[in-house]
Amino acid sequence: MNEHAAYARMIADFARSLQGRPDRGRCCSVLAGAFVEHRAELWPEGGPEAEPEWIAANVPAILAQLASLFSIAAIARDEDSADDFLLRMAWLPTLIRDLEARQGRLDG
Repeated sequence: MNEHAAYARMIADFARSLQGRPDRGRCCSVLAGAFVEHRAELWPEGGPEAEPEWIAANVPAILAQLASLFSIAAIARDEDSADDFLLRMAWLPTLIRDLEARQGRLDG
């Protein structure tokens, strides 16, 4: 499994687990903040989805869509659009790893 495929799986697993996480509120808050901070990378052409209020209300759906797009980009890595997406989203796997690590500390 290549690095991007591993990231895609990690993001998808986290997205699926989000609903049942005891720290769901904190995770959604952190993700919303990151999505707002990186909205130019998420929505390069702008649009109503790039508004902070919309982002905060749709964090699980955004994360699920990003997981799907990561999977597609990992498979199509040789295409320019896939590389562009993976470069724009390079911050997301690090954020997900950080959220997972914090969950581990909360459990312990």
